[in-house]
Amino acid sequence: MIWAGVFLPAVPLAAVAALTSENAGRCVAYGNGCGSVTGLFALVALGMVLVALVTVQSTSRAAVRRAAYRVQLGAEFVFLTLVMTAFG
Repeated sequence: MIWAGVFLPAVPLAAVAALTSENAGRCVAYGNGCGSVTGLFALVALGMVLVALVTVQSTSRAAVRRAAYRVQLGAEFVFLTLVMTAFG
């Protein structure tokens, strides 16, 4: 459960870091130089995070919990990477 609490502040920090990039102002103001990543990939990664989080919290089998935890960490990394690359 601690890792889920770390994910929530990491998303706004990643968004702020992405907005401070050189291309972010041009992307926000004019729509030029934006990243080519579609929102569908971010939604799929976020959905995987939520499903893995529920699995980690609800299962009693240790092997399933470990696997779901690893999937959750990977999906969170992918989601944060997509947030960071959203503005080019």
